[in-house]
Amino acid sequence: MLPVDRHTEILRMLDSSNVVKVSDLSGRFKVSEETVRRDLEHLEQDGVVRRIYGGAVRVSGRAMELSFQKRQTRNLEQKRRIANLAKELIAEGESILMDSSTSCLELARSLPHMQVKVLTNSVTTVMELAEKGVQVMSTGGTLRQNNLSFVGPIAERSLEGYYVDKVFLSCRGITVREGPTDASDLEVELKRKMLRAARRVIFLIDSSKFGQVGFCSIAGLREVHTIVTDAKVPPPAVAELEDAGVEVLIA
Repeated sequence: MLPVDRHTEILRMLDSSNVVKVSDLSGRFKVSEETVRRDLEHLEQDGVVRRIYGGAVRVSGRAMELSFQKRQTRNLEQKRRIANLAKELIAEGESILMDSSTSCLELARSLPHMQVKVLTNSVTTVMELAEKGVQVMSTGGTLRQNNLSFVGPIAERSLEGYYVDKVFLSCRGITVREGPTDASDLEVELKRKMLRAARRVIFLIDSSKFGQVGFCSIAGLREVHTIVTDAKVPPPAVAELEDAGVEVLIA
């Protein structure tokens, strides 16, 4: 069973029982308890479970909101380096899309005052760019409070008829086989529409996400033009991506 399948089953079990035990999951999936603990750690990082002694519980509401704050500080130095390199890919007069990831928030923070148009579904990115005087537009839509992002049909329809120079996205995991993946199907659906509206697709992915697989597929590698990552990325992963035709820039 692939990790993504175990993650899906764990969440399904939590929807009905509210708590799962490491020992039970180990027996159910026929994997070691250490593997189960890594699964639960991954889901906790996604903000959908909270680990407890011997297992995990589902989280919602305020706990989910805190997970976004935690993600802002995870691998922060790497994200800042990635953002500083990624901003060099943006030229005066361009139009760009940004998703609601913390990596794109760091990109917004790194941008100087310049003549660009930015369309995003992130509340925090809108606020960040508003202070810089950058022309910024919001998709609108249904607010995901845990992520401070707009999703759903209204957000998706808002992208219709727009064509931008570049889109900047992030994800929860990437492999050569699965490509970039993420945790939320609502976020993923919007990301898919974002990348289809852009001439160049750029992913900002810190090294901790390589080899990880999220719940939903965002795109195949054939749809990704450039990945910006940090120096801790495994060299074999870089080689595989470049063999697949993806440009890899290391901050």
